[in-house]
Amino acid sequence: MNELRAIIDNWKEVSGGGRRSVLLTLVDVVGSSCRRPGARMLADEDGWLAGHIGGGCLEGDLIEHARAALQSGEPRTVTYDLSESGELAWGLGIGCPGTIVVFIEPFDETLVNRLEEIACLEDPVALVTVFQTGDDTPCVQGDRWVIRSDGSLDSSLPDGSPAEEIAETAGQVLKGRKSIVREFGSGPQGFKALVEHLAPPLKLVVFGSGQDTTALLVLAADLGWEAIVVDPGAIVEARRRVPDTVRIITAEPVTVMDDLGIDDRTAVVMLSHQFQRDRALLEYLSLSPVPYVGLIGAFARRDALLSALTPDHLSDLRGRLHAPVGLDIGGEGPEEIALSIAAEIMAVFNGRSGGFLRDGKGTIHGRLDDAVEGT
Repeated sequence: MNELRAIIDNWKEVSGGGRRSVLLTLVDVVGSSCRRPGARMLADEDGWLAGHIGGGCLEGDLIEHARAALQSGEPRTVTYDLSESGELAWGLGIGCPGTIVVFIEPFDETLVNRLEEIACLEDPVALVTVFQTGDDTPCVQGDRWVIRSDGSLDSSLPDGSPAEEIAETAGQVLKGRKSIVREFGSGPQGFKALVEHLAPPLKLVVFGSGQDTTALLVLAADLGWEAIVVDPGAIVEARRRVPDTVRIITAEPVTVMDDLGIDDRTAVVMLSHQFQRDRALLEYLSLSPVPYVGLIGAFARRDALLSALTPDHLSDLRGRLHAPVGLDIGGEGPEEIALSIAAEIMAVFNGRSGGFLRDGKGTIHGRLDDAVEGT
């Protein structure tokens, strides 16, 4: 939700002067595209304000459509055929052979407030955005519904809507953790919608407050993650070096573990370099739902720590412990090590291996049809 929050914050900065703006959302992709459905951009009469959809190659043309939407006050969809023939027709030369659909709508206070409520949610949700309607559709372009993991909605669906079909699709999106595009209903009453998986930012909990910690916390802040550092020896100097958004707890980790809110959206990185403390942390974390535990240090240190754990603890940590922590990119300094760790965390939470993109096949982001299979 980081891009959504940035767009809302930007709107607040410019709306005080009476400037009108529009929200542009990538709602459908066939083939390859620079961004996935759900990518957003904010624009006004003067041009781009925040976010991006085409990596810079479509923004100029999109801004012209945004200005037209501002003048009419009506939502609209714009389709770009970026196949070889389409590229030549548009004169864009983008190189991503796909077709994308962008939904453009006035970004007023009502919509901002609605999206801000969604951006502040603490649990993942499925956001349904209607972008294409038929002659007798029970909804209109821009209608939105939020479905939570328990199946509840934030508002009632219009009469005549395929409620069961929408709820089933939302459940698939929440389970698979990926957005999909679906046609609901049929004939004149049918409509097309983006069913988007939206989750709160990742939580990063770091134990230890050395130079590696500082670099990792700075990078985490840039990525929009919620960051917490726990170290009884954290000093004033450490507070000056980390971003203001970072929560610093000066206490023994074992005394505050239950207060950290560690869940399945949390990554834990252990940078304390203290054997007994790390052993106690591993025992606690083995019983938690945390999907990623990173441990700094050499293979010999890792093996010594693991040998001090019970077989049950070892079994519970299997597949979740990354030790030594980070991807193998040859990093040595604090900033390079931080990059290695952050990249591995992203790979784990996105269900990726962290390998070279050049060795992949198909599309970089994966097909929309595969979204329900999960990550």
